[in-house]
Amino acid sequence: MFVLSLVTVTKGGEMIIAILDDIGSAMGILMITTFEAILVFGIYGVSEFCVDLAFMSKKPPSIILKLLFIGSSIFTIVRPNLRQF
Repeated sequence: MFVLSLVTVTKGGEMIIAILDDIGSAMGILMITTFEAILVFGIYGVSEFCVDLAFMSKKPPSIILKLLFIGSSIFTIVRPNLRQF
C-alpha cells in the first residue's frame, strides 16, 4: 500500500488524486487487487501459494480451488475488453 501511495506525492500526484476523486475508490481498489494478483500468482506462483494454504489450514486445497486460483489470476491479469461487445 505504501509503494502504491508514493505516486500521489509526485508532480502528477495531484492529477491522480483528482482522478480517484472523480472515479471513486473503486478504481484504486481495482489497481491494488490487480497488482496483488500479479504478485501472488504471477511471481510467487499458484503451487507455492497452495503449499502455504495447506500449511495454514492443515489440509491441502482441493483441485477445484486450485483451478479457481489459476483461472481468476489469468482473468485478472489478461482481462478482455468486455465493453466492445
